[in-house]
Amino acid sequence: MITLGTMNKATRKEYTNFLKDNNVKIFDYGPGSTYGILTKRNYFKKINQSKIALRFSGRDIKKNIHPLRIDPMSKFLKNQTVGVNDYFSCGTFLLCENMALERKVRRNKHLVFFKSKEDLLKKVKYFLKNDKKREKIQKNCFKLFCDHYQEKKLIQKISKKIYMRLHK
Repeated sequence: MITLGTMNKATRKEYTNFLKDNNVKIFDYGPGSTYGILTKRNYFKKINQSKIALRFSGRDIKKNIHPLRIDPMSKFLKNQTVGVNDYFSCGTFLLCENMALERKVRRNKHLVFFKSKEDLLKKVKYFLKNDKKREKIQKNCFKLFCDHYQEKKLIQKISKKIYMRLHK
């Protein structure tokens, strides 16, 4: 398991320590973490190596998140998990704090939410034992990511053609 991000924000450290105290093998990365800060190259490598990744929400977008990191798949900016696309692009199973998402993203189809430390522990143990269910969700999230960006590329291509015709 892996968790990434500044450990002193939201409930990351508390939840991570709870999992460790309950014998879950977890690797935490980022400022204030056990394993330190990852390079850009190792960031995606660690995500790809994870059976389960954790993401935490509840951050103030205007104060804590660079505009380029805002997740376009999240519906409400105040309750957003930055980096969801990073996990989706790797096809990594994601356990996430509850948050509002775009309609395309379905609970328990593309990612799984947890409500408390106890709920998180229960779901971690369940999905570590149930590879097929975890892998199905991983495939769904990767497909959603690919479809989303294919739509975006198509829109960009059409827009470019319209622009070129208008500016001949």
